[in-house]
Amino acid sequence: MTLPRQLLLETLHSLQYIMFPSFDGKSLSLLEKLVHGRHSSLDSDCLSYDALVHRMPANFEYRYWGCRLLKLHRLVRNPKPQNRLEQWIHRHTTERNALYIAIIGLFLAVLFGFLGLIVGIVQTWIGYQAWKYPMPATSS
Repeated sequence: MTLPRQLLLETLHSLQYIMFPSFDGKSLSLLEKLVHGRHSSLDSDCLSYDALVHRMPANFEYRYWGCRLLKLHRLVRNPKPQNRLEQWIHRHTTERNALYIAIIGLFLAVLFGFLGLIVGIVQTWIGYQAWKYPMPATSS
């Protein structure tokens, strides 16, 4: 039984251009680990790649692997939280919470700015009073 040509093209293209591109050193080292590792599950022929023998059709689309590659792409773009802290942050991070934090930060900045202004005014007044009415020198 021969596999459909489309399935073979999709498999080769997804392995060699999307998942493990030969021009990316990290991907290539990961592929080597998967082929030669302790729990090797990939065929060693995956490492022997020169180029596509046939040109890809102009209207090439993934009919067999499309849904799975889309799921992998979503997992890479939005990974699931790994530990409890990441899960808690993921649950409590929304735009509304970010807006509340920004508003609280704004109010704190205004409050500390106003307190700094008052301290500056008081220090200026004390400096003026010390200049206008200097303390007499005491002799011992």
